[in-house]
Amino acid sequence: MANQKKVWIIGGSTGFGASISNFYISQGWNVLISSTNENKLINFLKKTTPIHKHQLLNYKVLDLCNEESISKILNEVLQDCPIDLLIITSAISNAHSNKYPMLQEKISVFNKYIKTNSIGNWLVIRNLFPKITLLQKSLKIILFTSRAGWASTNHFGFYNISKSLLHHLILNLHTEIIEKFSNFFCPITILEPDEALSEMNKGSLVNPNTIVPIIKHIVKNHNENRVSFINKQGNYLNFLDTRGVF
Repeated sequence: MANQKKVWIIGGSTGFGASISNFYISQGWNVLISSTNENKLINFLKKTTPIHKHQLLNYKVLDLCNEESISKILNEVLQDCPIDLLIITSAISNAHSNKYPMLQEKISVFNKYIKTNSIGNWLVIRNLFPKITLLQKSLKIILFTSRAGWASTNHFGFYNISKSLLHHLILNLHTEIIEKFSNFFCPITILEPDEALSEMNKGSLVNPNTIVPIIKHIVKNHNENRVSFINKQGNYLNFLDTRGVF
């Protein structure tokens, strides 16, 4: 089907990501999911059924901590067909650090937070260019953040910093994209999804399917070539004064 759309969901086999994957499968999109855990990817796809014979459902194992893995996968992803929508939900939770991370935790643990929760997102987008500009004219991107990116919550230092760094990386990356590839349309939304039941938050009573309405809203309405911060209720958030301070 010539007009069939494709979404790539990194973190697409569990939690919010699985809900988003199921939604786009139900809409007849080609759906590609990724994570580090191949068994989870396979098990997720075993439970899904294409709604028409032309629909493609596939997975690619991807390690956001490994730049070589990212580069290799991107070449394979772009060989199939253009990507209309990229969504990255993957992150590691605060459970991986001890009570006083800024005082006592190993630097190696800090590096894992930074690589998974922020640098990995940046590298996925960065490695799409310039090749993607030769294949298509636009790409919408949604990245999952956390209110931790605005916080200094005690005991959450590594997690807080990783999400705050994600914001800075994407703001600066997008500035370069729109200058160097001025004819390429690439709106990026950084979404604060609130809590829901997931592997990261097993105590939540909120169904992860509640993320679908805001995803639909973003895809339909975010049509400015900029970085936007938004929460699950559709409210725009301020991260910093983008008018500059100099």
